[in-house]
Amino acid sequence: QWTISAPGLAGQAGIAHALLAVDASWTIGGFAGAAGIALQPYINSAQFTYPGGGGSIQLHSWNTSFFPDGVSTTVPLFIPFVFGESFDFAVFMTLRAGLRSVSGVPGLSNSDAAASASWQGLSGVFVDGAPVADYTLASASGTDWTAPIPEAPTALLLLAGLAWLGWWGRRRRHVA
Repeated sequence: QWTISAPGLAGQAGIAHALLAVDASWTIGGFAGAAGIALQPYINSAQFTYPGGGGSIQLHSWNTSFFPDGVSTTVPLFIPFVFGESFDFAVFMTLRAGLRSVSGVPGLSNSDAAASASWQGLSGVFVDGAPVADYTLASASGTDWTAPIPEAPTALLLLAGLAWLGWWGRRRRHVA
C-alpha cells in the first residue's frame, strides 16, 4: 500500500513513473513449441490504463513469435494516483512455456522458460506533465520504493542452498 504526498497537492491527481527491469529466456523445439511472458500492473486489485492513452490497458508482453530467444528490457510503468490517498499497487508477472497448438508435424515439440523482474525505482512524479520535486512515498511495508531493489544474485542463492545442505548433512551424521 502506497501513499504519495507533496506539499500543497493533497487531493490532486498525479502520475508516478516507475521502471521495472525484465529478463526472460526461453528455448523452443519442434514445430509447436511456444513461450512468453506478460506483466500486468494493478491498482486496488484492478487493471489501469495509460494516462492520456485513450483507454489502453497497461499490459506488457513478449513471446517467441517476435523474440525467439527471450527478452531483456526495462519496462516503463505509469501509475495514476491522488496525492495523499492510499492505494494498493502490484505488478503480476506470468511466464508460460508449452505448446501453441497440437502439431501434425512428426517429432516432439517442447519449450522451457525462465524469467526475473527487478524494481528499478520511481523515475519521477508528475502533475499535468510537470515534475514534482518535493514528494514523499510512504509504503505500508516500509520499503523505499523510490530506489532500485536489487535481485539476489543466483550464485549467492545457490551458495546459500549448498551451505544449508552441508550443515543439514553434518547435523544428521552427529545425530546418528
